[in-house]
Amino acid sequence: MPGRPNKFTSTVAILAAAVAASSPCAAWAQGFALIVGISQYQDPTIPQLRFADADAQEIADNLRIYSSFSKECITLLLNRQATGAAIRAAFIDLDKRCSGNGAPGAALVYFAGHAVSDFKKTTRGETREFLVPFDASLDAKYTGTDGSENNDTFLKKEELATRLTNIRESQVAVVLDACHSGMPDFAGLMQYYINAAKTGTKEIALLAASSIEGTASEFVELKHGALTYEVLQTIKAGRAATPKTERYRLAMTTLYNEVKTRFKTEIVGGQPLSSYHEPQIALFPPGKPVQVAFADMRGDMAPPLVAQAAPVTTPTEPIGTAAPATTPQPAPAAKVSVPAPTPSSGPAVAVTPPAAQPGEPAAKVAPPTAPTAGPVANTAPPAPSPPEPAAKVTPPAQPAPAQAARLAAPEQPAQGQVARVTSPAPPAPQFGYVRFAGAIPSDSYVEIDGTSVHNWKRGSPLRVTPGPHIVVIGTTTYSYRRVSAVEVGPNRTATLNPIFTGNLTLKSRTKADPNQAGPPLEFSLDGRPLGQSTTELALQGIAAGTHKLTVRIFDTVQTTDISIRPDSPLTLVYLLQAAPPPAAPKRNVIPF
Repeated sequence: MPGRPNKFTSTVAILAAAVAASSPCAAWAQGFALIVGISQYQDPTIPQLRFADADAQEIADNLRIYSSFSKECITLLLNRQATGAAIRAAFIDLDKRCSGNGAPGAALVYFAGHAVSDFKKTTRGETREFLVPFDASLDAKYTGTDGSENNDTFLKKEELATRLTNIRESQVAVVLDACHSGMPDFAGLMQYYINAAKTGTKEIALLAASSIEGTASEFVELKHGALTYEVLQTIKAGRAATPKTERYRLAMTTLYNEVKTRFKTEIVGGQPLSSYHEPQIALFPPGKPVQVAFADMRGDMAPPLVAQAAPVTTPTEPIGTAAPATTPQPAPAAKVSVPAPTPSSGPAVAVTPPAAQPGEPAAKVAPPTAPTAGPVANTAPPAPSPPEPAAKVTPPAQPAPAQAARLAAPEQPAQGQVARVTSPAPPAPQFGYVRFAGAIPSDSYVEIDGTSVHNWKRGSPLRVTPGPHIVVIGTTTYSYRRVSAVEVGPNRTATLNPIFTGNLTLKSRTKADPNQAGPPLEFSLDGRPLGQSTTELALQGIAAGTHKLTVRIFDTVQTTDISIRPDSPLTLVYLLQAAPPPAAPKRNVIPF
């Protein structure tokens, strides 16, 4: 992406300080996460989105792999799964199964899709309609007794406030990657419904992609919605700043500050993201420090290895292996490129631990001053390349399986000298592999854990470190992303079989009776006609991604974006109202 600055180093430093200042994660439990992503909408008059469903999938996979949320307490609703009824039912189910386990806990609600604010406002000055589920219908609008416009197929602000305040957890985090998602009346709504629900003390934080008047954007250059992209980058940087053996707590206020900074420095289309829209945060209770967390996340920074005496093993015990010790270096920010890279596009992205730097001297360790029961093992980091001879192990006369081997004591150095002891040379690191089966489009790209793999060739497996990974394979032509979480074992190959086509059904029906066929329509997809006028058309094998659909009836033409997904067949029903026949012209009758 042209003009993208490297912010990773400064981000790691900032988040490392935030991690160090956070409270111990063990004192805090997470209840549940409800993740919703909607790119497809069944109402053909609602524009469809490119990346909302893939964004939600990637957020959910990060939580499942790296967070302290239980996998059973993470619910993901995508596209046709995310009906209004299903979203409401998920709130109730998750709160019933996963909240109130006796420890202070938190819940997370994430939504990527459409939100609206262009309805006529209530007498209090806000719109009731808010989030748009998959089955929302713009035709279901009606006028309320107070003069406001209503639509019960939308998730209204009052309903969202009720469901948030009824959650039994003491902390609730909400992230809305949608247009008009800012809520200036947030604190008042929360207070009103908390008083009504009598749920006691509660902290709630809302991170919104834009103000109530603003729009939220998704960018082909980022392959994400802007807010979700920066949230994922913040998670990645925070994990890189935290050792693998530890967890860090990503507070909503920290997340907001980091995302806001990134919006000012991330360049897309020659402009910072903040020139398109800016994230907003709302906290409850207002005027008080709110400690709501987005999630507890496991670190990804490898700790420095310390040389230790190798344990004595029996012939049946496998000897564990470890990657070479290196000085942890912050990884570069993920680079995203739309076209498939050429072989000359640059060096391959490393997905394995970096090798030790040649020529680096081994650490020097002073000998013990007062050994008691035999010589004590002196420790030093693993030897760099070229390796030095491994330390010799002196086993006892009758070794027991549980008895630790001891390193031979070094000779006593002369006065003023320092003893030099090296640990056994580490064995070569192990790797696993990811490969893709089936027909892969020529414009495909691959990302591993948020990093683009520039040297990947179709048909070639990817070498990765053993463990869980988030693998993305996408196409640039139609902006399609397939997100998968995989577990790769040492010397094992995980095979993914992505599908890159989906189905589309188009119907014409009368508004008075949706079961009755309407007038014939002419359809075109990406400028190509789809045959003669018809009242119903079923298409298979359409490339997954975003397309331009044009519908013509008589002299009226409508063009909109549609999203094709392999696992979510799309059906669009056009409800048409027959126009009254034109009145017969009156004849000028001249009486005789």
